[in-house]
Amino acid sequence: MNKGNRKRILPLAVMSMAVVGMLAAFIALAAAQPQPAAAQGDPLCDGPLAPLLPQCQDDPTPTPTPTSPPPVDPGNGNGNGDTGTPSGDMIESSSTSGGAGVELILTIKSLSMDAVAGSSVELYLEDDFQVPDSIARDTVYFTVPGGGINQNGGGRVYTADPVEIDDEDHFEGDDDWSIRVFIPDMNNAENSGYNGPTMGQTVNLVFSKAAGIKNPTEAGTHSVGYSVLDVNDEANDGPMVELDDVDMSGAPLATKAKISLSDEDTGRGKEVTVTGTGFNNGTGAEVFVLVDKSDMADPSCATVINMGESLGTAEVGSDDKFVVTFTVHQDEFKPGKVNFICAVDSESGAPRMASAVKPFTLEASVSVDPSSATFGEEITIKARDFGGALTKITLGPTHEWTNDGDNTNDDFSIKEIDGNDYILDVPGDLAEQIQIAVWGPDPPGDKKPTRKATNLAVVPSSLKLSSTEVSPNQSVIIS
Repeated sequence: MNKGNRKRILPLAVMSMAVVGMLAAFIALAAAQPQPAAAQGDPLCDGPLAPLLPQCQDDPTPTPTPTSPPPVDPGNGNGNGDTGTPSGDMIESSSTSGGAGVELILTIKSLSMDAVAGSSVELYLEDDFQVPDSIARDTVYFTVPGGGINQNGGGRVYTADPVEIDDEDHFEGDDDWSIRVFIPDMNNAENSGYNGPTMGQTVNLVFSKAAGIKNPTEAGTHSVGYSVLDVNDEANDGPMVELDDVDMSGAPLATKAKISLSDEDTGRGKEVTVTGTGFNNGTGAEVFVLVDKSDMADPSCATVINMGESLGTAEVGSDDKFVVTFTVHQDEFKPGKVNFICAVDSESGAPRMASAVKPFTLEASVSVDPSSATFGEEITIKARDFGGALTKITLGPTHEWTNDGDNTNDDFSIKEIDGNDYILDVPGDLAEQIQIAVWGPDPPGDKKPTRKATNLAVVPSSLKLSSTEVSPNQSVIIS
């Protein structure tokens, strides 16, 4: 019965206690029975019981027909019956990266109304989220875990009407987002009826990444709420449930300051780019590296910043991003997975650090100088950042040298070992382009095979004659 149709119960002072008891029983029985659409012709409406009987009211609520939505209560603005914080409601996001496109899943653990087709769920997001001007309805859908014949077996059910987007102040911010998604007819068994999830059922509202919603670009926490609306309820009236207040709800949604590396393992002399997201725009960002050879847990970002070496600085842009590119040098890096990189901005009073440290592996590398030579010429093989002395060198598929102290089986000899430099003369019988491969022990913290290779161009040998035309007994110089 609608609030506007309720009447006050008049006191019946003249009735005896017995009569009162009989009336109470009669009223309870009458209220439990289906009521006619109108009170015309009912003799009870002419007597003293009329104010107490539903069928005698001026505007009785009609009984819904099977092919029309049931009546709604226009006085209930949130459609969910109260303003509490239901246990089990939650929001999930596929990413905590600033500015990332996300999949959002809103779970309403237990509906407190029958959500017929044409009713809706309205998601409220803080204004820092990036929401497109329109959202295609085939990128948003409902699921009803457990399902049932009226819930399409619990599978995906796409919204039947366009998604409505509005913005207004709901979380003490400017132009917070409200996204209203209409519940479709979930009856897949027949063509009549307006079936939807029922009271007490769990409902998931899923915004796929294709919907186009993106995280706020700056790190922080961001408020989320929702309302369940009847067919005639007004939208954008504020969230009935603010998930920030619900324990274990996943709200407020968080974005974090993060860094990424263009290469997490590479060799000396290579360039690496650090990209930071979620930092404070308009500030300066600085990137640091710390060498930690201990077997303990990775150092914290604060430890890297306080004890490490600077790799470069950059300004944080309006999109809360920065980019720093550095060259890997021996001075700041050591062989193996023992180098840890982090970043911080220069926000006054509360500088923002990356939420996680990135480990970097300085890989072993090899080069040859010069890069081309002919038979008998001297070359230097430069091995860098191995865990110790080389154990084997090969020149193409046919020539091998092993560092075992016994050179009797070697196909060539090393003239000199100067630190990590291996000096030799180019042997004969090599192809014009060969691969020089070297093997060495594992660097600390690196379990990868330590075989590295480079190329050498072998210039064919040639002969020169001092003269191409000679007479008998004339001397010729061959060089």
